[in-house]
Amino acid sequence: KTASVHVGEWGTYVTTPVVNESEAVVNVQTIVFNETDESTQITVCSSLFDAENKCVAKADTLCTVGGGTDTITVQQLKVASPQLWGIEEPYLYTLVTELFDGDRCVDRYETPVGIRTFSFDAEKGFSLNGKPMKINGVCMHHDLGCLGAAVNIRAIERQLEILKEMGCNGIRCSHNPPAPELLDLCDRMGFIVMDEAFDMWRKKKTTHDYSRYFNEWHERNLRDFILRDRNHPSIFMWSIGNEIRERISDNGLKIAEDLKKEILKHDNTRPVTAGVNKYWDKDRKNMLSLEKAFRHLDVAGYNYMWRFYEEDHAKYPERIMYSSESVANEASQNWDKVEKLPYVIGDFIWTAIDYLGESGLGNSIEVDPEENVHQFMGWPWFNGWCGDIDLLGVKKAQSYYRDILWHNRKISMAVETPVPEGKIRKVSFWGWPEESLSWTFPGMENKMMKVNVYTRASKVRLYLNDSLVGEKETNELYKASFRVPYQAGKLTAVEVNENGKGDSVILETTGEPVALR
Repeated sequence: KTASVHVGEWGTYVTTPVVNESEAVVNVQTIVFNETDESTQITVCSSLFDAENKCVAKADTLCTVGGGTDTITVQQLKVASPQLWGIEEPYLYTLVTELFDGDRCVDRYETPVGIRTFSFDAEKGFSLNGKPMKINGVCMHHDLGCLGAAVNIRAIERQLEILKEMGCNGIRCSHNPPAPELLDLCDRMGFIVMDEAFDMWRKKKTTHDYSRYFNEWHERNLRDFILRDRNHPSIFMWSIGNEIRERISDNGLKIAEDLKKEILKHDNTRPVTAGVNKYWDKDRKNMLSLEKAFRHLDVAGYNYMWRFYEEDHAKYPERIMYSSESVANEASQNWDKVEKLPYVIGDFIWTAIDYLGESGLGNSIEVDPEENVHQFMGWPWFNGWCGDIDLLGVKKAQSYYRDILWHNRKISMAVETPVPEGKIRKVSFWGWPEESLSWTFPGMENKMMKVNVYTRASKVRLYLNDSLVGEKETNELYKASFRVPYQAGKLTAVEVNENGKGDSVILETTGEPVALR
């Protein structure tokens, strides 16, 4: 497809070492391959175009490329009054790289460019373009539910549109290199991305996993991963692993060190991180130290360990932390820590959207009191069911609760679906009680229903058909629960604040179905 003299695959490397209101410095490295037997002179022309296709900076470099070899050119472009890439306005430039043999253009290569800066600090937290921000993050699996694992750009875009609407600003790829189309969309739509390479190293998690190939392939795979993705402005951290089995061993410490060194060979502009979980002794009675798991990480990812933030900060005051995974039933505890502690920069929830696999992980089921419930479920369970959004892209009840935590709405309300007589409801660690955003329960007249109201207001009032059911204080989870005998009609929850009544939410009984649309 290319001429014998051409830009290499993933052949440009663009960084923005200087960014301010008046000027940005854009450094461009370009690798040029010469697959002929003879040395040749080539002009590398780099032109930066803004979103209106106007050339705002240009540089030409004449270089000699020996036969059968490659060379790297380094150029510096200066952009006056740059437009910055950010969450609200993800402005993109386009770098056009052209190779000229005399007056003849022999190759043309395009690279999207986002001009932005970010910083991490234990005292000030995370900042993008000099502005502090907390990361309202989600973990994303690669599959698209019933559409399967093949890339469908519009389906991915729709997922991101739904996440944007719920207030998400950060994506954690779990737990392997994502489709480049996802990263292109994150660049264009304004998400920061934690790009993750591995789910295991040498120690296996399942029989046929990547551990079989790690020794032979990890170095090349990691290099290609960095070279492929390093120009995406959305990427702000590199992750070397998730819940790695050998994370606290000397062997794991050495692997982490080697992986970080390999990353820094190819990109030194972003911190290295990993998702780290607890490590127990053989009897599962005592937690063992995770110091080795965190030692080579620039930013520490805590999976389900929000309780240890303050304790670890006292030991390691320079450590920058974030929740790399959290569950819905601990959402408020996680987010309260993020908002309160400057050195905790964000929370990535498990998960954004339901995914195929780990079937029934987020189960909530009615069983006999003495019946045990397994972590994973057989048929008819087929997806994780722990997402805020279901496979169709519909918000589940837990997502309306998260809206309260993320200040995306003032008040929400859900009704726990009734449990059959003689049964109890068991909810897994990754699950959420069976709630419905509905007040339509035919056949349940005068039976007690549990109504949960979620709000940051200190008190809430509940009305049924405009008659006051009661007033309650919200607890530390921003929740007030009422027992209400079911009657068809209108259920209304109203905030009670220092100024009197605040925002309200209504659930109303629907009529008989009349058509399918």
